[in-house]
Formats: sequence, C-alpha cells, structure tokens
Amino acid sequence: MQITEAQVRAIVEEVLREISASRGPSPAVVGRDGVFDTVDEAVDAAKEAQRRLVELTLEKRREIIEALRKVGVEYAEDFSQRTWEETGMGKVRDKITKHLLAARLTPGIEDLGTQAWSGDHGLTTVEMAPTE
Repeated sequence: MQITEAQVRAIVEEVLREISASRGPSPAVVGRDGVFDTVDEAVDAAKEAQRRLVELTLEKRREIIEALRKVGVEYAEDFSQRTWEETGMGKVRDKITKHLLAARLTPGIEDLGTQAWSGDHGLTTVEMAPTE
C-alpha cells in the first residue's frame, strides 16, 4: 500500500472541512469520546496498525513520516488555533511551537538504522531486532 503526501493532505483537508462544517458540540459533548467505542477496540486497531507498519519497507515508512511531517508543519497554526478554541487552555503561539517541534523533531526511521563502530579493540554494532 503506497501512501503519498497528496493522500495525507487530502485526508487532513477532509477532516478539517468536516470540523469546520459541523462547528457544533464536540463528539465528547454528545456522548462519544473518540473514534472507537471501547478501549479494547482502540488497542486492537493500534496493534493491527503496528503490524501493518512493520511489514512496510523502511523507504515506505520514510515516505509516510515525511508526508505527515509536511502536513504537521503546514497545519500547525490551524491545529493550534482549533485546539485553543476547543479547550480554551494555553496560548496559541505556544501550541504552534509545540506542533512544529513535534512535526520536525519526532524521530522517524533515522532511529532504525544500523550503526557500526570499529577500532583497535573490535567492532560494535547497534541494529534493530524483531520484538516478537
């Protein structure tokens, strides 16, 4: 499955349109606290998403992360303003800074690469290993 920047952008724009169009009470106010009805459903979906993610190549994961980063930077101000409007907490400028830092500095696949050092006393490698 190939996810392009254009697809991520289209999804974000659709969600933002729906939010703008509704401008009614938030889902939490009308009795729904999130996307899933139960915590178990959310956990199951997260496990399935993780299973699918690790099946992708590192290059595909890099593309996905870069697309998410671009959208995060592009919409940082809008996300921050909407968050402040919904919660009334904090300062919009601080929220923008937080969104930009998260989009730009949250580690991606760069933490998954193999590292190796060699010298007079041998070789040391650090490499990702399967977790199961």
